[in-house]
Amino acid sequence: MLETGLFQENTTLYCAARKTRLSRLLEEKYAGQLKIVDDSRIAVNSLKRGDVAHSYPIDYVNINTEKAIVESCFTALIIGFGTTGQDALRFLYEFSAFPKNEKGEKSPVKIHAVDHSMNEIRGNLLQEIPALERLEGKNKEIELHHMDVGSQTFFDLKKSIIKDLNYVIIATGDDERNIEIASQLLEMAYQYKDNTQQPFKVFVRLYKEENRERFESAIEVYKPFSLSLALFGATRLLYTEELIINDEIQKESEVFQRSYCEANPNETYAPLEARLEQERQNPQVGPLYAYRSLERKEGQNKANQMHVYTKIRLMGLNENYQAVVLPKWDKETGLDFCDADKTWIAQLTHASACEHLRWNASHLMMGYVTMTDEVGKQTEGTCNLRKKQHRCIVPWNELNKQTQSYDYYVVRTSVYQYLKGKAAVELK
Repeated sequence: MLETGLFQENTTLYCAARKTRLSRLLEEKYAGQLKIVDDSRIAVNSLKRGDVAHSYPIDYVNINTEKAIVESCFTALIIGFGTTGQDALRFLYEFSAFPKNEKGEKSPVKIHAVDHSMNEIRGNLLQEIPALERLEGKNKEIELHHMDVGSQTFFDLKKSIIKDLNYVIIATGDDERNIEIASQLLEMAYQYKDNTQQPFKVFVRLYKEENRERFESAIEVYKPFSLSLALFGATRLLYTEELIINDEIQKESEVFQRSYCEANPNETYAPLEARLEQERQNPQVGPLYAYRSLERKEGQNKANQMHVYTKIRLMGLNENYQAVVLPKWDKETGLDFCDADKTWIAQLTHASACEHLRWNASHLMMGYVTMTDEVGKQTEGTCNLRKKQHRCIVPWNELNKQTQSYDYYVVRTSVYQYLKGKAAVELK
């Protein structure tokens, strides 16, 4: 259609489709004129945006706010591993990346995913996420199960994890089946869980609007038992002008592009359209990878906007704060010799480590891996787009102070955005 000459150059077509390799290439070819609208991704983004109450993993772990670290494991279960389930894995893995100590090491996480076609899904997913080879398995962070939800093996799995289970996403593609599975899980939770244990919630994808009333009735039924059930991904809430045409998250996330420029002396802020042209002119990127490179960076800005709540909860901040100081980061010493309250400096530092853990996790879920020595010799800068390798996918304490500053300025901006107008915020 775009090649027929029927549309002006400033016309944008929105196409509802899954973001496959082919559709991505078409979107790149017609950058600015064609936008793929992937409803599975938008549905999961409603959880990332916090449109549904308590949809962030940070609400399901024990937080030491004085140190800004997490002291418990986050355990999740995804039932139905089609497009929504796979995007749910990416979201949960990224947003459950928390520091467990002063070194910035990652707190434990366990994500189970169940589907009766998992053996067929696994191969394609490994190609999209090569890091799964080391992340997935019996005693690893992610475990993919080939089983039917009506099987004995699924019952055994539920029973073995129910006491530790925090978070469930159900997206089988069938509303009736979804609500039945949710009911079984909630009743098992009521039977086996101790009320003093970690919070627990089940999120169910609503596919057809005509089933909303039944879902909402189920939500009300379980409320008296302190069992939390929520629906997400309803079509009427996904296809809105605010989300698709105006892209409000992108507009709000521009503050994080500015924070990146503040941390990087070689960067000057430019509007989104100008940044695409800069990518095209960059000899390390070029026209072929320009859109892909910009999409990766813009994705991080958007994730930072949606991750503000997580950082605020980790640090124990609230609207009752009277005043805070947000110092500049020294390129040689970081915040090590900053003249400010030591507890506050530790919170800022550990929240910065959390940002790096989130960034690492997001890149692994996008298909990137740590840059090898061989590829590093061929690469100028930190990222090789063709090889999908990045130098910075390493532990926080292995980064130099300059690179750590990028994470810190995200935290600094997050705190400022949260507290401005509510408390006196001093930017030193």
